[in-house]
Order: sequence, then structure tokens, then C-alpha cells
Amino acid sequence: MPRPPGQCLSIALWVFVPIAGPLVAAASSRAINAVQQAAEKRQNEEHAAALAHFISAGSMSHFAFYQGWLRSEGRWELTIVQPDQHLISVANLTTKTVRTVDTRTAPETIVIDANEGRPPPALLGDPVVERLPDATIGGLQARGYRTTATIDLKYALNWCGLGRHKVSQVEYVTDMADPQAANPVTIARFLSDGCQPASTASYREPGHLVLYRSTTADVDTSKGTTLMFERGNVRALDESSLSLFSVPAEFKKEP
Repeated sequence: MPRPPGQCLSIALWVFVPIAGPLVAAASSRAINAVQQAAEKRQNEEHAAALAHFISAGSMSHFAFYQGWLRSEGRWELTIVQPDQHLISVANLTTKTVRTVDTRTAPETIVIDANEGRPPPALLGDPVVERLPDATIGGLQARGYRTTATIDLKYALNWCGLGRHKVSQVEYVTDMADPQAANPVTIARFLSDGCQPASTASYREPGHLVLYRSTTADVDTSKGTTLMFERGNVRALDESSLSLFSVPAEFKKEP
């Protein structure tokens, strides 16, 4: 019996946002050990300036989802996750090498959350939600919302410092279901995406696919920063697209 269609998302990503959220993060974690993770964390902190340049320049990523499988491709890396087969493949697009991990036998890894135990962003006053005119994005009809509020940070969060920040977020959502599950978050937390992007799930219509979102922190100030992403080329997949979830044959396996 043929499988029902899934979704393929080709996503223009103009800022650094972890589109696949916890799923891709978990996949990468399984592919490296705790020591390597800690080293990468230190390197990320040391190269904050390089990250800022990357954010301003933007990038494009491509994603496909089918029956619980995930394919995530960025500029340098391709990740394929097949939970039912307990396999995660991480391919280096520069060296043409691939590492495949069997999650049943992979060693446990330790993920360090620098924000764990810290107070979450707090909302000051009531948010203002404005319904925007409908728009056509990538050939799909979408509903628009603008949410404006002030959040208070008890500690610096990436490029947002300690204290109050006025934030404005615009989101356009379509009727299509989002193939990535997401837990509900508070308004203050999703507005802090303007300081540290964490999800592409819809905040205004949970479970529906977001086609566009921009979040501006420190609105109308010299410190104002806008982060945004936009999805395009959204189409359905069927069994003829299963080759998307195979690493190209010319890639060499890492030991």
C-alpha cells in the first residue's frame, strides 16, 4: 500500500535559525562525543564576531520530511535522520565524506545548555497583536500577524543585553500542517527569538506552517536587530522522492 504524501520544504533562511529544532540538534549530538561537543561550544563562543557576520549575510537551507524521516542540507553539511531504522547520517559536503551512526549502539552524549537554571525572559505589560492583511508567499495564501511587546532579560542573551527590550514580530502562517512537532512556549519566550532564534514553529497558530517570520529586538533604537526567515518551494512528497533520504553514492564512509 503506498504511503501517504509527506512534505518537502525548500527554505530560504536569511538568518541562523535551527529549522529542524531538537530533531537535527539531537542528530548532530549523536554523531559526536561529549568532549567534541564541549570543544565546539567553546569555539562558538570565541567566534561570536564571525557568527554576527554570518547572520547579516544570511544563508539558504533545504529540508524534506517524509513519514518521520528528515533530510536537512545546509552549505557544508547534509543530515539524514531515519528513526524507524535507528540511523543518522551526517555528510560533509566539502570533503564528500559521511558518518553513519546506529542510535541503538551509539554512546550517550552530554548536551550543555548555557541557559539552564537561569530565569526565562519576562513579559512587561500586555502584548499588542495586530491582524495583518493576507499575503501570497511562495504561491501559498498566508495569514499575517504582528505582535509587539516589551520583554525583560535577567541576563544577556546573545546580542541582547541585560534589561528591557521592545520587540516586534511579524509572522505569516498557511493552512498547511507543520511536519515538526513543537511544544507551546510563552509569549516572552517566542519574542526573545529576536535575541536568540530557537524555533520556526508557529507562535500565532501552533501546528500550522510558518512561511515568513521576522523578529526585531530593540525597535526604533540604534541597537535594533532584525532576524527573519522565509520558506519557499513548498511541495508534497511521495514514494518517488525517497532517494532524497539516501547519501550520494560517491561519498566515502568515515571509519
